[in-house]
Amino acid sequence: MVYLNVHIYGNSDGSSRDIEIAEKRMLHAVSKYAPVLLREAEVKPIVRDVSVVIDGQEIKPQEIVDRDKKKTGNVTKDGRISLSVLEDVWPYFSAYARTVITELEGAGVRVKKAYFDVRGRREFEINLSMVGETEMTKETVERIARDILTRHARELGRSIKRYITVHNIDVEVLTPAVVKAAKEAPKATSSKAPRFWQRKNFWRRRLSSSLSRQG
Repeated sequence: MVYLNVHIYGNSDGSSRDIEIAEKRMLHAVSKYAPVLLREAEVKPIVRDVSVVIDGQEIKPQEIVDRDKKKTGNVTKDGRISLSVLEDVWPYFSAYARTVITELEGAGVRVKKAYFDVRGRREFEINLSMVGETEMTKETVERIARDILTRHARELGRSIKRYITVHNIDVEVLTPAVVKAAKEAPKATSSKAPRFWQRKNFWRRRLSSSLSRQG
């Protein structure tokens, strides 16, 4: 049995996102190749301590796990607005999501469903998928949504001292006429149901009679 104490030192010329990826790859490599010792040297390796130091900053494995722990859930009780983001900044982004949706509805978009997917750890990237009812075009709604998202993202970024960008906005627009037709569709179906069952019973009786005659 051997105990492994692995300390990795390095420098990065990339973005903070590149550093995050490098950290995870290094830790994955230690876990992946440690069992080679058991196979080649017939000694059982136990990883006791692993640290990654990039640009003079030390990152512990558990710290990376904790920071990367995302929470996904409903922001509102009715489940209309949902959010996925790191647990430690959930309160900030849940308030952000409610503010954005309130302002969107004030601009004339009745939000049926909205999902905020916030990615990143040191820097955040906001992605929004939304279904809304309005007379406006999809392009207009997306433009209004991006303006609102970006403005409040700047305010939030200053509050939590993080860089926040708005990345992807996916909007599905329902016009009031389409919504009305969808609500009335079940009524039309139910009115046709009795005729359907009458025809079905009629052909069932005819088939039964024909089979009886055929023996």
